[in-house]
Amino acid sequence: MAEQLKVPKTSKELATAGYDDFKKQAIDAAKKRAVGQYVDYDTFKNMVAVAHLKPLHAPNQDKSMS
Repeated sequence: MAEQLKVPKTSKELATAGYDDFKKQAIDAAKKRAVGQYVDYDTFKNMVAVAHLKPLHAPNQDKSMS
């Protein structure tokens, strides 16, 4: 019975570790992009702050721009 309780915890830890790895890589890439673009500190800070967010796409967005 104790083994059954560990499975969800392990799955949750694995999911959290995967997200943490994704976030760390996204932030690192944003830092490198910002440095390469020679942006000021506020822009750098903003790029890094939103690096882990994924863009949202509206279903009709592509059709309206054509």
